[in-house]
Amino acid sequence: MMNIRYRFIVLANFFSRMSTYFNEFIARAQEFAQSSVWLAILVGVGMPLAEAIFPVLPILAIVTANVTLLGPFWGTLLSIVGSAGGMYCIFLILNLSIGEKFRKSIITRPQVLRFYRWLSNKSTAFYVLILSVPFIPSAVVNYAMSLTSISKKRYAVILFSSRAIMFSVIGFLSSLMKDKPFEAIMIILAGYFLAYAIYYGIVQLVKYIKKRRRLFMSKKTVRDLDLKGKVVLMRVDFNVPLKGGVITDDNRIVQALPTIKYVKENGGKLVLFSHLGRVKTEEDKAKASLAPVVKRLSELLGEKVVFIPETRGAKLEAAIKKLKEGEILMFENTRFEDVDGSKESKNNPELGAYWASLGDVFVNDAFGTAHRAHASNVGIAANKKDAVAGFLLEKEIKFIGDAVNNPARPFVAILGGAKVSDKISVIENLLKKADKILICGAMAYTFLKALGKEVGTSKVEEDYVEYAKDLLKNAKGKIILPVDHLVASEFSADAEAELVDVNHTPADKMGLDIGPKTLKTFEKELHGAKTVVWNGPAGVFEFEKFAAGTKGICEILANLEGANTIIGGGDSAAAAINMGYEAKFTHISTGGGASLEYLEGKELPGIACLNDSEKPKGKKQCAEK
Repeated sequence: MMNIRYRFIVLANFFSRMSTYFNEFIARAQEFAQSSVWLAILVGVGMPLAEAIFPVLPILAIVTANVTLLGPFWGTLLSIVGSAGGMYCIFLILNLSIGEKFRKSIITRPQVLRFYRWLSNKSTAFYVLILSVPFIPSAVVNYAMSLTSISKKRYAVILFSSRAIMFSVIGFLSSLMKDKPFEAIMIILAGYFLAYAIYYGIVQLVKYIKKRRRLFMSKKTVRDLDLKGKVVLMRVDFNVPLKGGVITDDNRIVQALPTIKYVKENGGKLVLFSHLGRVKTEEDKAKASLAPVVKRLSELLGEKVVFIPETRGAKLEAAIKKLKEGEILMFENTRFEDVDGSKESKNNPELGAYWASLGDVFVNDAFGTAHRAHASNVGIAANKKDAVAGFLLEKEIKFIGDAVNNPARPFVAILGGAKVSDKISVIENLLKKADKILICGAMAYTFLKALGKEVGTSKVEEDYVEYAKDLLKNAKGKIILPVDHLVASEFSADAEAELVDVNHTPADKMGLDIGPKTLKTFEKELHGAKTVVWNGPAGVFEFEKFAAGTKGICEILANLEGANTIIGGGDSAAAAINMGYEAKFTHISTGGGASLEYLEGKELPGIACLNDSEKPKGKKQCAEK
């Protein structure tokens, strides 16, 4: 008891002395300011500028001194100019001198990769809040931000806004407590600690609510609307492959038919719209028209679909007004609006509001773009009272959402494809949720090299080898890698294939497919699984010689009894469909990038913008929209 009391006395004495010394320093500074105003102004700018370079300098003391020397207004203003200007100069110097190539090599190191990705995903408001907290070493944060790809204009706004907020608070309290600047600093620190505690609590509560919402996610669907006589705006994903103006795979059009037919049968006047490819210039428009898509849709429906080759204007508006119940109209590629300022892709508010004005209700049935906040999904939904999911989107939410958030176990994930870097967040998220992760495709070689194995000339992401080593260590046996593979001396359909054990890969050959022993290993791991999610092919399935691995996985999953088998879009979906296994899977996603982000556990803006169901079936409602 005496020991605690003694420590308290020592601490109180320390703060008392600090207060005395600091207040004396301020008094001396006031005398200095009275004798040399211009020098005081120079110091007023110079001290916060120095703090921007050397993070050990106390910004609280500097601003308090400036306010005492020059008054609340000029002291605060000079502090903002010195600190924000200095930090921005340091940011520009580091950002421009290090260069994109060097930044990429730095951020791929395992020890900084997570921090870099965490920084890059934060909002402007978050940065302003963080940099306006005086006890956070803002100069250090500034150094870290110089390694990211944040825009210079956006960062300038962040810096000057955060400095203005922080220094205004400090200046106000310092002016109120002129005779006790040290005590003012203590009050500010205590206030920020309290504010941070409240902020942290709110963040944790929001995370909990979001987690519960994902677990019990239920969105209103087209079934919940009265469509009779209403103009139904429906975003579909008809981004289908074209060759010579002919559609080579109409799966995405076919998948949207149930919702289209439902709207027709229930008396809706249907207005369809979609993107097709990337459109950046006027020249791109010629090969990106939706005319071939409309033709194919008409064939599938057995009736005429009106096509308006425009994205806005009087002609489109007049055609929509002429629609009768059960009729369908489709207007031109939404990405045509990207030619002049990326209005679609950047969710231009005016464009979203205009498209929303064309109809009565909005139905989003485009899972393939659900991970993007575009004018044709989020922009329209923001301007519509009724914004709901179509049947395809509902199915994607059910199968992929349930697989990630509430899977029947055992839950096994199969990840293939070319790059580890493309699936970092997916692997990290699935390590927490899946019972096993089977890794194949070119990305497996980064993991095999992390284990010290010879990989020959196989595709390896050298910058991610250490990261893969960390993942294997943290996985504690969850990650299963290939044990044999087919190798060849060149990347060619005609290359001579050789089957070898992964421990005996020739130094002059590359792996292009998994072998039969690996398939046996995977089959053993998949035995008894109740949920399986597959994203990414096992090999170069486009070449017949190296398609056996991907086909073998299709065969194993097709014969897996009592399991929900889900393909997460992209190349693995294309492979399963082309090989004739489409009907053998529980669900094949229509969205590659969207399914990947869903597997990461992210909230997709194209789904989040839709109306929540008031009473999810069999589930407790956890949050209202």
